[in-house]
Amino acid sequence: MRTALPRSRGDIFRRMLQHPRYLFRPWIPIVKAMEGEVFTRQRLIPPVLDVACGDGIFAWATYRGPLDVGVDLDPVGLAEAKRLGAYRFLTVADARAMPFRSGSFRSVTSVCAVEHMDGLPDVLRELSRVLAPGGSLFLTVPSDQFGDLLLASRIWRALGCPDRAAAYGARKNARSQHVNILSAEAWRQVLKAESLEVVETAYLLSRGVMAVWGLFTSSPFKLAFLPFRLVRERDWPWMQRLLRRLLLSTVAPLLDRAKGTDSTTGGYLFLAAEKGSP
Repeated sequence: MRTALPRSRGDIFRRMLQHPRYLFRPWIPIVKAMEGEVFTRQRLIPPVLDVACGDGIFAWATYRGPLDVGVDLDPVGLAEAKRLGAYRFLTVADARAMPFRSGSFRSVTSVCAVEHMDGLPDVLRELSRVLAPGGSLFLTVPSDQFGDLLLASRIWRALGCPDRAAAYGARKNARSQHVNILSAEAWRQVLKAESLEVVETAYLLSRGVMAVWGLFTSSPFKLAFLPFRLVRERDWPWMQRLLRRLLLSTVAPLLDRAKGTDSTTGGYLFLAAEKGSP
């Protein structure tokens, strides 16, 4: 049984741009569209728990129906998730201490969140606890290649400055509050320690997508984009239509043509793990 029918990367990107919060921050939908496509291809058996679900825009844009349960520390974000109808039940909770009985869920997802959480063993232990034996865990996290694949890092290396490239990547990880940056093998080991056996790994965000994302997060682009940001509070429909048309005509085709997953290279990493029987 599936909780969602597949959407393409372009479809997810287009849907996310329907929400004003991300229309004016288009670098976020670029990443989320790539993550969303891989999640729609998973067999999510209910009940499904989404950990650190935030404002629910990702689930709303990615799935064709609500997931069962979403948890997050931010009540403001959960209010928006409720308004969107992205989940059947929502509650404020810390990923390290969730208010659910052991084995409550057959599927647990977490999209680009675990990398920000202190106390990684405690987080993974709790994810394993609420997952039923035989259930599946699906995660996306920045990969250990994230810093190296950033556009500025690649430019510094091309100029023969590998130390500057490494320093830029480290600063970007720090600014993004990435406290858990592990290799695929390291993730396999820390998950195994909590009775979670990795059954699939795939790299997302190819070099090309990382280049586009790097351009959109660069200072020159943000400066050129500033007029749109300055007037976003005016809620001008014509301005939103113009911006949406520009983004859909330029970025969406690139995403649809980009390589979806790779076995060795990518700025993000997808992990699927199964919980063993006791």
